[in-house]
Amino acid sequence: MSIKRKLFSHTKYQSIADAFLLALGVVSSVVFARVLGPAEYGRLNFLLWLLAVFGLIVGMGFNGTLSRYVSLYSGKGEEEKSGAIVSTVLFIELAVSALFVLILFVFRIRIAGYFNEPALASVFLVVIFSIVPSAVVNVFRFSLNGLQKIRELSILSMVLQPLSLLCNLAAVWMGYGVQGIIVMNFLLLFPRVFILYSMLKKSLSIELLRFTDRPLFQEMFRYNLSLWVIVITDEIIWQRSEIFFLQRFSSPDQIAYYSLAFGWGMRLIGFIPGILGGFLIPVMSELYGKDSHSQMNKVFFLLSKYLSVVIIPMTLGALAVARNMVYVLYGGQYLSVPVLFVPIFLSKRFISLYVGASAIIFATGRQNFIVRWGLILSIVNLVLDYFLIRAYAALGAVWATSIVHALAAVITLLYLKRSFDADIPFGFQFKVFLASLPMFFLAYFISANIYNAAGLCIAVAAGVVVYLLTARWIRIFSSEDTEVLLFLKERVPGILRPAFARYFDV
Repeated sequence: MSIKRKLFSHTKYQSIADAFLLALGVVSSVVFARVLGPAEYGRLNFLLWLLAVFGLIVGMGFNGTLSRYVSLYSGKGEEEKSGAIVSTVLFIELAVSALFVLILFVFRIRIAGYFNEPALASVFLVVIFSIVPSAVVNVFRFSLNGLQKIRELSILSMVLQPLSLLCNLAAVWMGYGVQGIIVMNFLLLFPRVFILYSMLKKSLSIELLRFTDRPLFQEMFRYNLSLWVIVITDEIIWQRSEIFFLQRFSSPDQIAYYSLAFGWGMRLIGFIPGILGGFLIPVMSELYGKDSHSQMNKVFFLLSKYLSVVIIPMTLGALAVARNMVYVLYGGQYLSVPVLFVPIFLSKRFISLYVGASAIIFATGRQNFIVRWGLILSIVNLVLDYFLIRAYAALGAVWATSIVHALAAVITLLYLKRSFDADIPFGFQFKVFLASLPMFFLAYFISANIYNAAGLCIAVAAGVVVYLLTARWIRIFSSEDTEVLLFLKERVPGILRPAFARYFDV
């Protein structure tokens, strides 16, 4: 399969799954936020964040190592080495996670007390016991990702996530609240482990005590050490380290407000980059293994360009209807959230460029750059968190997040330009921004004057139509895009093909 067809296939399946999960995420956030209220919803987000942090610590960066090395050796046709890599990582993960669980179990009461939540000590116990099966799930999932089983993983997520949501809703409706959700998530980890293992063993031979040869292990270990530092700094910079400070210096309702703002930034602005991030590193690693550097730069340029077509108008459109959207979905008790959208959404627009740039850096083994700057930006992030959150609570948290996100993206792009002489589509992005302005002002006017669900729907529909018309009028696509547009034309559903051809003049 050509790289173009592979990217299209992966994007198709991943986008369908992610769109489905996006809808489920919206439903679950609305239901849980309304039923639990700001304080309990904030506690739920804190516990889920704590579990994610524990998982990253015991994961030691092996998720990225699996994705890269399984893909690398599978691309070379050396499945035996890929199987040995997975077996080695699985053994290490089980040993480390079991030891970590033992340590946390001993100090669980102190941990709960430190975070001012001694009443939730019993739930912390469930969180701790979730670490081992969560680690196994990640080993199997990222191994399958390295094998580029995007279609299979997408279908599985569309089956398991609705089941998880239904079980969590049942726990809430039965009156178990936050504790019920955490317990239910723990129980659902075990069928997930079994299913992923069944999928993986069809492609690779996995044995618990089977290890890679010494040179390969040393190479993986060196790569993984730097990746572990990246994972920890990534948690601080990209994954809501602000919740730690909000829990210490503020109140659970502020965690709820911040989590909603951050979550919507990830859902709307991070949606498509999230799709690509699931398989872009394995694809870039395969190209790097074939010594196709020019192709890597071309993929980066095109992906960055076409991501901008969606992300920039989506950013402005979401800001235009933010207050109306929060009121309709979550109610008046969450009207502190819309103002938090502004810095979050504006910083997320850099993701259209960052996702491809970081994939090239990881695929070429130049992650030491991210290690160095990740450590610096982590310190900046923590300092901003400390002072801004103590003074401004959730508002300080979103500004701390947004400032560092923007800095990380800009620094990475400058490095890519200097080291790879990559072409960055700034001019194209400016054209898309101009095309988005009429949509923003119209959607904002409608949303502000029709303050209900009908106004929200009308504003979104009118904004989309105006953007499509403006984008066509100023011709944001040029002759260099003809090849890609013709390729897409043959793959859109037949009923939409004539409209696609007329709109893009292909």
